[in-house]
Amino acid sequence: MHRWIGRAVVIHATLHGAIMILSDDKPAQAIQRYYVPFMMSRSKCFWYLLASVALWILSSVAALVMSLARCWRRSGPSVVISPFHKLLSIDVSIPSRWKVEAGQYVYIWLPHAGLRTAGQLSLFYVTSWDDTPGDDDTKASARGSTSWSLASTLVEAEIVEHDGEPPQSNKERKEQRSQRTLHILARPQSSILVAALYQAKSLHNVQHTALVLGPYGKPPDLGRFGIVLLIVEDIGITRVFSLIQTLVRASEQHRAIVRKLVIVWQMKDLDNRRWVNMQHLLDLDRQEFKILQFLLYYRQNRNNEPSFSPGSRVQLNRGSVDVEETVRGYLRIRRGSMLVGVCARRSVRDEVRAIVQSKMNDELRFMDIDVEPYHKWLDTDSAVNTAGTSHHLKWIASKIAEGRGYPS
Repeated sequence: MHRWIGRAVVIHATLHGAIMILSDDKPAQAIQRYYVPFMMSRSKCFWYLLASVALWILSSVAALVMSLARCWRRSGPSVVISPFHKLLSIDVSIPSRWKVEAGQYVYIWLPHAGLRTAGQLSLFYVTSWDDTPGDDDTKASARGSTSWSLASTLVEAEIVEHDGEPPQSNKERKEQRSQRTLHILARPQSSILVAALYQAKSLHNVQHTALVLGPYGKPPDLGRFGIVLLIVEDIGITRVFSLIQTLVRASEQHRAIVRKLVIVWQMKDLDNRRWVNMQHLLDLDRQEFKILQFLLYYRQNRNNEPSFSPGSRVQLNRGSVDVEETVRGYLRIRRGSMLVGVCARRSVRDEVRAIVQSKMNDELRFMDIDVEPYHKWLDTDSAVNTAGTSHHLKWIASKIAEGRGYPS
């Protein structure tokens, strides 16, 4: 935002100064009157700046044209939205040639959402993705001529050719691979667009044409740590789901040295565990080490969900997680390199950061992950036990009361 404001100010000042000089009938007086704009026009730096602005405009227009051309091809992206356990599910179908990595995000423009949100280009984090067969693949599968197998990347399918079939060119094989589906989960409270889409029931479960930019973002390298501890809160689990899946895959293929992957998930209601398929992650972790473990904490159980632990690697606990005790406990038993990541509201992030940064070195790292692109969580959004933070807030409230003359 600051860069856009700066660019607008520079362009406005340049045009305003040029108009004032050119519109004056007496150039000499204009130069004396508008000395600064005149000196700017005589400066070499001004022309360098003007050339930079022109190059930026040209590159921006070229990027926009290329994005529009990529999106409005015959196999351009489409979007299907639907409610999913009090969240909004967005399935974005893109060509399989678009590369996607864990932790990336996309920009989506949906003019079907209405005039109020038609001017918004919203950012969404990708929860997961998979490849789906096309029409040609479906027909071939029905004839028994092709089969699908999991590839080395995240839930990526490859066609296995059998004997007797004529060889195919790379172009034909790519066309048969069809579409890649990006799965996105967002809270209705996260942005105006998500709220409008969640309320517009007429748009649900219908395929819509959309402008999709991305995916963007550099995925973090978690495979070089022996222990990875992720503390997430509510919708934060969807933010780290692709990271977990990628790390489990890398461990299975012996491309990561991680020995223990612990997910501490604080949720408001036990029903929220349906947001992600934990069993899918556990099934992927089928090596002899079994690196993945879930620690679930919930405050409510409105739908009377079964509260017993489904296995030794998934533990259910009623109440709030003690963030300080949990982090310090794993720091005491760690051997070798360790990463502590947090995807929660600010008070939880600050507490975890304070614990880890005091001991940070080459073998211990901290990763702060944004929960949502736009929404800023309040400390009352969920209930995680942060005793130190609550005492600090009480101290601030008492000081405010003293300033107003009220008893604390």
